[in-house]
Formats: sequence, structure tokens, C-alpha cells
Amino acid sequence: MSRTQKAVSRGHLVAVACLLSIGVSHASAATVYSQDSNLADFTSTISTYGTFIQDLSGTISYTPTNAILLAADYPRKVGTTFRSVDVQFGTATDHIVVFDNIDHLGYAWDVFQYEILGSNDGSSFTSLFNPHSVNEADQPNVNAAFTLNQFTGTAPTLLNNSLTPGLGSSVGNIGYEEYFQFSTSYSYYRFTPSYLTLNVNGGENELELSAVGIAVPSQTILDTSSGTPEPASFLFAATGLAALAARRRRA
Repeated sequence: MSRTQKAVSRGHLVAVACLLSIGVSHASAATVYSQDSNLADFTSTISTYGTFIQDLSGTISYTPTNAILLAADYPRKVGTTFRSVDVQFGTATDHIVVFDNIDHLGYAWDVFQYEILGSNDGSSFTSLFNPHSVNEADQPNVNAAFTLNQFTGTAPTLLNNSLTPGLGSSVGNIGYEEYFQFSTSYSYYRFTPSYLTLNVNGGENELELSAVGIAVPSQTILDTSSGTPEPASFLFAATGLAALAARRRRA
């Protein structure tokens, strides 16, 4: 082997090692994809809403309610890489649902617009989920379905592939809710623009959320899921969702 070949080989190994250290994963059928356009089906799963304590404007204190989200002109909170959207829960939780606020319909980078980080002291945060790519092309102005391809961290247990606008808002519509179950409970959740939205053509340094709550998907939502997951992956997802539901009943 020549010196050049050896150098290329070493470079390839270093590149592979770097990718492994980053821990980029490919999504599997463990993420359930529903298509439910009824906002009330999602607000009804909430046991507690988190309080927004920071957005682009600075320090705030705003706690959404079902009444606010189901009324017309519900608000949203905006964050960028310069100032994140931070949400606090009174009790640490490992399972949340995020209500995206969509203002670029049909673009995957607006569906997967945020990275999630968790903390229990409000200052030291751990990255929990960051989407990198999807399997489908954008479909501008279409209520399109997207499936996660590459990401770091923990993929959502369920993504709702639909707008759920309710009575609508002048600042963007709620939709594409994502449910997560993490391995550790956190009191603080931070949202910053995702790798996907920051690196894809046409993306933006911005994220918009209408609410974050403690919840697990209901059977009504699960009944709208599209496709049939692979048996092993479905068992993984179903086991996690069942465990969360049992925990919620005991609470």
C-alpha cells in the first residue's frame, strides 16, 4: 500500500470514527406516525402544561391552557440560536408532547424545527433530540407527511403528520405534534433551532412553539396512524407507550 493509500485509509477511518462519536442514528418504525387533524384530541392528553420561562423577547412567564389553545388566535413562542425557548415543569418528567406552530406548511424543516435539551438545574443542559434529515421531499403549501431519517438522541415515539389548526391563529397554526419519552426526567426543557432547519436550503434560524405538556398519545390518536410498523419496532413503541399510560393512571 502506498503512502497516499495509507493516508486515505487513515483519513477514512478517522471520518468513520467521527461519525460514530457524533452518534447519528437512522429512524426506524419505532416512531409511530399518526394523521389526526383534531386539536382537541391532543389537548385532551395533557396532564400538565409546562411554563414558558424564556423566548426571543427574554424572560417570560406564560403557561398555556386547553382553553387558550382551543380558542382563536392562540399565541406562539419564538426562539433562535441567540435565545432559546425554555419551558419549566413543577415536577420533573421524562415524557412530553410538543405543539409545533407551523408557518411554512409543507416544509420538513418546519416540522422538525427544533433540537430538545433537558436540565434539572436550569443551567446545565443535555441534548436529547436533534433531527438531521427526512425521507421525503418538501411539498410547499401541502399538508404533507414526513418521516424522520437521520437524527441524534431519542426519536419521538409519535409524530402527528397533520396540521391541527383548531380555530386558527394569525401567527401560524398548531400541528405536527411530537410525543417523546426520554431515559431521564427533567424539570427544564430547552428548544433551539434544529440541525435540519439550520442546514437545509430555505431553512431558518428560528423555531415556534405553542405549548409543551406532559402527555402520552391516546388510543384515538393511535387509531389514525398510517402504515404498519415492523413487528419488533412496533413492540418497542407499544411497550413504551403502554408503560407511560400505566404510569399516568397511577399518578
